[in-house]
Amino acid sequence: MAKETIRVLFKDGNMDTIPEKLYDDYDYHDKWFIILKKDKPIASYNIDDVAKITVGNLEKEYSAKKGIRLYFRDYSKSLIPKKKYTGVEYFDGLFIVKRKTQWVGIYNRTALSAVSTD
Repeated sequence: MAKETIRVLFKDGNMDTIPEKLYDDYDYHDKWFIILKKDKPIASYNIDDVAKITVGNLEKEYSAKKGIRLYFRDYSKSLIPKKKYTGVEYFDGLFIVKRKTQWVGIYNRTALSAVSTD
């Protein structure tokens, strides 16, 4: 797994940042996003409180380029460039952005108003 900074943006606008040196892995289980160090949880987030979770510099400032356009209920928008992801899936009320088999973007669908792809 590529180690990059994890950013957890809450629905209330607050953000947690977990630097790459503080974790070894992360997982999603039963509506909880869990950050691990040496196979032990060091932080967990109830996904119902989260708007999005990104690993590394996944999003770019919005522009008319190819990729996934995300429109949020707070009227903000983001672009995930085509070269930053290999696939997407929907799971348990989440919109998941993947790079190979790794989840690199987790978006709570209740925080999104629309998603479009080119």
